Amino acid sequence: MEPGDDKVQPEYGSAEEAPREDASSRPGDGQDQSTSRELLDLLIRLKNRFEPLGRDFVQWLQAEARLREFEVRERFRLSITRLVLLAMAVIPGLTAWVFLNVTLWRASGELTAMGWVPPLAVTLFNGLIALLLLHRVDRMKL
Repeated sequence: MEPGDDKVQPEYGSAEEAPREDASSRPGDGQDQSTSRELLDLLIRLKNRFEPLGRDFVQWLQAEARLREFEVRERFRLSITRLVLLAMAVIPGLTAWVFLNVTLWRASGELTAMGWVPPLAVTLFNGLIALLLLHRVDRMKL
């Protein structure tokens, strides 16, 4: 637009809103204008044809994201459940293990006047249990 020109040029959001101009209404090459108009029409048709596909693709991506979120949430919940169940099994087991060791130490100490026998008895007991567990693990082939 020239500095002295008071004419305001309208802006159009799409090619459909723009008024059609024929080659005679504007100076210049008419072939270029008709080719650009055909190109705009082709682009509009392509947009109208592929717009539903784009919407479907976005909906598919949203569904995949919801599915992944659900999977992560369920895996986390399952992991927490397993951890709680493992703790419920391990804590009483460790308590029983400590109780057996203390009981063995006290019993052997009372029989032998607290000499070197209590630590030896506890060590042999723990070694025997470790050998049994090792044999069991070897049979399981983990």
